[in-house]
Amino acid sequence: MVSSESYRIPTHYTHEQLGSMIGCKRVAVTRAFRKLEDAGAVELEDRRIIVKDIDALKDLAQAR
Repeated sequence: MVSSESYRIPTHYTHEQLGSMIGCKRVAVTRAFRKLEDAGAVELEDRRIIVKDIDALKDLAQAR
């Protein structure tokens, strides 16, 4: 779902499921989401992922 301000990922994933998909532990996913939230790139709302700032998310992805 897309609005003028954000992208809502409609599928619910647990941190455990996401970790399994990318080959890392749940705790690493939790830490990564915390960093993404602190940067204002994403928000977790009702167990859904909302991309609030796509440019910030891209910048964080390229920083690695």
